[in-house]
Amino acid sequence: MCGIFGFNWEEKKLLKKMSKTLFKRGPDDFGFYEDKHISLGHRRLSIIDLSKDGKQPMCNEDETLWIVFNGEIYNHEKLRTYLIKKGHKFKSKTDTEVIVHLFEEYKDKKEFLSKLDGMFAFAIWDSEKKELFIARDRMGIKPLYYYFKDEKFIFASEMKAILDADIKKETDKNILDKYLMLRYTPGTKTIVKNISKLQPAHYLIFNPISKKINISFFWNPKYQESEKSKEYLSKKLREVMKRNVESHTISDVPVGIYLSGGLDSSIITALMREQTDNVKTFSIGFNEEEHSELKYARKISECLDTEHKEYIVDSSSFKILDELVYAMDEPFGDTASIPNYILSQKAKKEVTVVLTGEGADEVFGGYEQYKFLELGKTFTKIPMIARKSMAKCADIMPDSILNSIFPYTSQLGAEGINRFKNYF
Repeated sequence: MCGIFGFNWEEKKLLKKMSKTLFKRGPDDFGFYEDKHISLGHRRLSIIDLSKDGKQPMCNEDETLWIVFNGEIYNHEKLRTYLIKKGHKFKSKTDTEVIVHLFEEYKDKKEFLSKLDGMFAFAIWDSEKKELFIARDRMGIKPLYYYFKDEKFIFASEMKAILDADIKKETDKNILDKYLMLRYTPGTKTIVKNISKLQPAHYLIFNPISKKINISFFWNPKYQESEKSKEYLSKKLREVMKRNVESHTISDVPVGIYLSGGLDSSIITALMREQTDNVKTFSIGFNEEEHSELKYARKISECLDTEHKEYIVDSSSFKILDELVYAMDEPFGDTASIPNYILSQKAKKEVTVVLTGEGADEVFGGYEQYKFLELGKTFTKIPMIARKSMAKCADIMPDSILNSIFPYTSQLGAEGINRFKNYF
């Protein structure tokens, strides 16, 4: 995790102020670039190439391109080999420098971005074209906020750094309504008027001369039904997962895993354990056993023989609320953010990078609601009269019959079956 920021005028004082605000994102180093059209800043958390060669902002050979980058490019070594053959010269082993030279090589922006396998938010200043190019990764793992009003353009990894520019702080009540309904702020807008989010898989081009911005997308997810067998697809999924775990653990600093004992994090831990004998896992839970997942995480850790650490959330943990709210930038209504924040604080003492199971729930169906959705696909095809009769019989049907008609139903238990009957 690094911090990037910039704006379309010269002001060293503001660069230093924004750098200080983003200190926790990159405590290892910082750097600035300025000319009369643009100011760029970077806070560095060193992960690949820990030397001074990795300092940002970073440039190409003739210093016409300057980049500030937050994230990791997992295929950077393969891209580097290709670019060297094309005649590009490198001064570091960083993935950051690979992006700069790749940008030089591919004039088409979508083609350039399609070559990058990773999580990223970066800004590239082209001093010849007088264009600032900003892009965000396909799934929006890395954050990017921007402000554009009265010919002022400001961007940063966190919204609070933009607020350092003394812009008007006004709540967007329309977004507040959405937050109260959804517990997060969707879309491009934020809780603060005139501050926006660059959407995942989008890039933005800002021209400081014309004072105009253009935003385009470079990738859309595609879903296609497969005629392949379940065995084939299972094998393919395992290959993809293994390859991704391998690429995500490329690092010059210690790597760990957040282990909950659920499907997602357990799969990742098992795949990482295949690659190395020394796996550090971290779990957090509660004193009340019925609300704690520690026993499941412990079983997985024992089975896979990991170096395991456990932590407890109790009433004293809520003293971090003010700190947590500040770190979140925008309102966020997920109560899991409290234990996750504490777990991050603890894990940071031993590792710099962690892998998690976040975002895999839909793929592996780890929660009850996904089983209900699968049930719904079958159940809604049945006429209403028959539907009601079958629901009444659900609790007395043998599991074998029940599962053949409605997949997963017997796994829901008595309470789940009652919910199933009432659901439809």
